[in-house]
Amino acid sequence: MDLVLRRVRIDDEKPLVDIGVENGRIVEIAEAIEAPGVGEIDAGGRGPLPRFVGPHQQLEKGLLAP
Repeated sequence: MDLVLRRVRIDDEKPLVDIGVENGRIVEIAEAIEAPGVGEIDAGGRGPLPRFVGPHQQLEKGLLAP
C-alpha cells in the first residue's frame, strides 16, 4: 500500500482503525492492517478529513464552521 493511516477514529463508539490507501483511493479499513505502507501516519485517535485543496470550499456545509 502507498499509505497506511494508523489509529484513526471513525466512530466514537467503536475501536480505532487503520486505513490503507493505494493509488489515491481507500482500499482497506480494518482494526489492524498488517501490511506495511510505503508511508505511514499515526493519527493518534484523531478523525480523518479530506485535504483542503479545492478552489471552492463551503465549510459550513461540512459542519466545520459555526
